[in-house]
Amino acid sequence: MSRAVLAPFEAYQKARVTFVQTVAELAQRPQNIEALQSAGKLFHFIGYLVVCFLCKRVETETDFDLNNL
Repeated sequence: MSRAVLAPFEAYQKARVTFVQTVAELAQRPQNIEALQSAGKLFHFIGYLVVCFLCKRVETETDFDLNNL
C-alpha cells in the first residue's frame, strides 16, 4: 500500500491516542470533570449533526436541540 494512502490513517491513529491520553490526564483533576462532561456532550452533538447532514436528515434548525443532549 502506498505511503500517501497510509499516512492519513497513521496520523489519525496518533491523534486519537493523544486525545485519549490528554482527556485521561485532565480527568484526574476534580475541577475538570464538569467541563469534560460538557465538552463530551458537545462532541457527541457535533458528531450527530455531521451524520444527520450527511444523511440529509436535518431539515430545519428546530430538528435538533442542545437541551435534549
